[in-house]
Amino acid sequence: MAANVFWDYAAAPSGLMLSPAVAMMACSIVLLKASPWHPYPKAGLCAGLLVLQDAGMKLYGGGDHDLEGQGIFNVLFIIGALLSLVLLAIALRRDGTHATRHKAGAIGLFLAVLVGYLLLFSHLGMGRYVGASV
Repeated sequence: MAANVFWDYAAAPSGLMLSPAVAMMACSIVLLKASPWHPYPKAGLCAGLLVLQDAGMKLYGGGDHDLEGQGIFNVLFIIGALLSLVLLAIALRRDGTHATRHKAGAIGLFLAVLVGYLLLFSHLGMGRYVGASV
């Protein structure tokens, strides 16, 4: 994820367009490596990685960050979050060791963290210009 943030700093639009795929890959790695964990840490770690990637892209991504750019950031964040939510739901469904209420609570935690982040920080990095001086 840090490599994608750096890639977005160096070659601005390409790192941004890769962010849903990178978010999905990071969440799948977490879900594959954390198989014996309780559902809540899995969901929290996936949501935290998505939030860190989006915040890094908004703060350090190259280019001019205006309203149009913020909209593109948020749409791509939502696409990555939905793909990660599908992966999380599949991984929790295959896990037969925990109660259904814990699995539903983990999905609720994942959604609550991401919705709260978007409500509080949807305009993070607004008005910044990151790149070489002209």
